[in-house]
Amino acid sequence: MERRTLGNSQRAYTESIIEKFGQENAKPCLTPLEPGVNLTKADEPQTEEDKTKMMSKPYRLLVGSLIRQTQPFPGAKQWDAGIKVVRYLLKTKDMGIVYDGLLGTELESYYDADWTGNRDDRRSVSGMILMLCGAPVVWHSTFHKTVALSSTEAEYMALSDCQGVRLDATST
Repeated sequence: MERRTLGNSQRAYTESIIEKFGQENAKPCLTPLEPGVNLTKADEPQTEEDKTKMMSKPYRLLVGSLIRQTQPFPGAKQWDAGIKVVRYLLKTKDMGIVYDGLLGTELESYYDADWTGNRDDRRSVSGMILMLCGAPVVWHSTFHKTVALSSTEAEYMALSDCQGVRLDATST
């Protein structure tokens, strides 16, 4: 049987982000963030001097290129985390998504949630991914609108989000 694959990568776009933030010669990172890193409002600059210093950095541009989760007054910890993601892109710029027809065409869905993962307001974060032919076709991560009272409740909220996306994906 002939192997039928379809691949997609964004090497040129990834390289443009790496260049935009001056990381072409940086040491590549194996992970986008260190385990246990939590970016909270407590990490925001506390003094006017620190706020002014951070205003000189193109943080909004960095966030727009990489990360959806933002804070109104980013601090050095947020900036460093964003640059680490860019250095991770340096390591992974040749990777892409490959759909393999031999892996089957059944839509698979996966979801997960943390419980009270947002340190600022205790809301949970859930994520989901739909896979087809061994590769992702839809993925999504979001803060829950309400605070879950248990890990089970957080998981049910995530399952509900996943089911809604799956219904949308299969009905179009």
